[in-house]
Amino acid sequence: MDKKVMLEFFFNNNSFNALAQEISASLSCPIVITDNAFHIISSVSSIEYGDPIYKTAISHSKLSEETCMHIATKVEEGINHFCVQSGENNFCVGILKNSDTIIGYILYFLDIEMFDEHDLFFCEGLLSKQLFLERYCCSSSLSTAEEILIDLLNGEYSCENIFDTQISGTFLSHFSAKRFAVIFFSNMNEFEEKHSTILRKCKDYFHASHPFVYKDKIILFLHKDHDINQVEDIVKSLQLNVMVSDDLDKLYVMDKHYNRMCTMRDFLTEKSKLKQVTYEHSYSVLIYLLHLKQNNYQIDKNISSLLYHDLNNNTDFCLTLYTYIICNHSLKKTAENLHAHSNTVLYRIQKAKDEFEIDADNPELHFYYLISLALCLLELGHEDVFILNDK
Repeated sequence: MDKKVMLEFFFNNNSFNALAQEISASLSCPIVITDNAFHIISSVSSIEYGDPIYKTAISHSKLSEETCMHIATKVEEGINHFCVQSGENNFCVGILKNSDTIIGYILYFLDIEMFDEHDLFFCEGLLSKQLFLERYCCSSSLSTAEEILIDLLNGEYSCENIFDTQISGTFLSHFSAKRFAVIFFSNMNEFEEKHSTILRKCKDYFHASHPFVYKDKIILFLHKDHDINQVEDIVKSLQLNVMVSDDLDKLYVMDKHYNRMCTMRDFLTEKSKLKQVTYEHSYSVLIYLLHLKQNNYQIDKNISSLLYHDLNNNTDFCLTLYTYIICNHSLKKTAENLHAHSNTVLYRIQKAKDEFEIDADNPELHFYYLISLALCLLELGHEDVFILNDK
């Protein structure tokens, strides 16, 4: 290792991840860097590295419990560098410190015999200083990961760049959960009674799910290898409700998913149709329609007249016309979907055309009619039309 070159890089750059990349390249090995709670804050591999501990750490953004316990035991023994067995491979562990305080760990995915220990101490010193500067000296990074997530859900970040700056130096900068779940409690008494049990079960059953409390709810993250059926089993055993988000493209949009899920829960509760386990993707169309309704979308006036007729006469003209359009004007398919006779469907369609002046055969009006009719169906209690199958 050319320490002079490394020092020049350190003084000319202020990025912890860039420094980690430079050190990985200089040592010619993949590395993983964690905070003092074993959450991944940086990782570098120039190739598709197949070590099981490395892959688990990257996918969960946290080391496995077994690896954490092994490292903690060695640190208590006062060892600065030590090896950990990983399948057929070994990797070396070093400690990042500020004075005598441990602020993180570095995993080198090669045998310790491959390194000069002085080079390791040198790299760890640079990483420790950069991590301390980013994580502990910059006011924008003083919040814990949980506090940052709560601020995100509260809408505190006006743009993604500010959020990215805030999470630098925390495990959130490399966090890649597939989705998240929100566990709801019916009242504060139920929350006080059951939330400790839920938090413990989440930590025990779902590695690196990072459960936390937010506004008398519990939120946990789900990785690809987590079994969603276990989440269902937990909430069902405790008679609670859970909503599972769509896939997270990036952490910054978590608040958008959360708000949609809360909107959906309020709607289903009002309609007395809330299930113990629901999935955001099943209600994506319904959420969109509720958004249009809340923003006073202008419904076609003739469709409004049809709605008024259905409300006052307990008829199904709106549902029939909506089904007729989405079935590409097939009377047979419409009748099959509605479990009605073809003559009944024909009568309703003809009446909508003649008495309410609805030009159902005009393709230029189809989209406008569909949106208008969909909003009418919400008023008529036909929201089930827009709910997809769960999972």
